[in-house]
Amino acid sequence: MLPAPEDLRPGDFLLYRGKGPASLVIKAVTASVYTHVEQYDGGAMSWASRDGIGVDRYPLRYDDLALAVRFRESVPFSMAGARRYWVASIGKGYDWIGLAISRVPRWQGGAREEDKEFCSEAATRAARFGIAEKLGLRYSVAKGMSGQVRDTLKAMGYDPFNGKNADGVYPGMFADCPFLEEVTR
Repeated sequence: MLPAPEDLRPGDFLLYRGKGPASLVIKAVTASVYTHVEQYDGGAMSWASRDGIGVDRYPLRYDDLALAVRFRESVPFSMAGARRYWVASIGKGYDWIGLAISRVPRWQGGAREEDKEFCSEAATRAARFGIAEKLGLRYSVAKGMSGQVRDTLKAMGYDPFNGKNADGVYPGMFADCPFLEEVTR
């Protein structure tokens, strides 16, 4: 059973099963039932890179919400660290090209890696910055730093996606991540 909005905590990841044309494309590319992920920020607001719009803080969408997950108590996480990443990313466009190549590892990353972001790419980076900050590793959110954060967390055993490039993380991977657990009522 889905949690009620009042059961959500800042930092929770919200997984959606969209039904529109963009969602059909995302389902085909990712082979997952989940087509979108956002990070809850409290106050009925969430952070996301929404299709066709890009990165910003948006009113909570409860329609099409299929699952909410949060970091396990044993995982260090600071929403303030994640929020620093999100705020620095406001205005980045939606990364349709990145989404299209997200399943081809040799095409991921590169110089254009952080110019635009699709939903799970941005959420992955925000999660990593939140973990790093809780561990006392305060990184600049400047372009190009997310790879360093990923590599450091992987070496420490704290990367939720085991060092996978954020370009290769899709919404369904949040549902399967061992660092996260389902939010229930």
